[in-house]
Amino acid sequence: MISENEIEHLAELARIEVSPEQKKKLARDLEEILAHVKELSEVTTNSVEPMTGSSAQLTTSGTQNRNGFRDDELKHSDFKTEKSTEAFPEKEGGFLKIPPVFE
Repeated sequence: MISENEIEHLAELARIEVSPEQKKKLARDLEEILAHVKELSEVTTNSVEPMTGSSAQLTTSGTQNRNGFRDDELKHSDFKTEKSTEAFPEKEGGFLKIPPVFE
């Protein structure tokens, strides 16, 4: 059972505010997730070879994954900084102002 104190601690670590109703729902959701993880940990995988890549590209000697390279090319963009930041609540000196992460 996940306690309300544990939910409050997790919310503090994540720097989010959680209402009492949300705390109850989060506790239930986390309990379900942990129960699923416990169920998965009970599966016997002794005879299963570890994967080192996606199954579509897996061979007996490992993966066939290769880096895909392309030439950089300049492209025109319609991105407008002013338009993308107009909905942000606080700005200062042309930058977006956010709450401090470390105090």
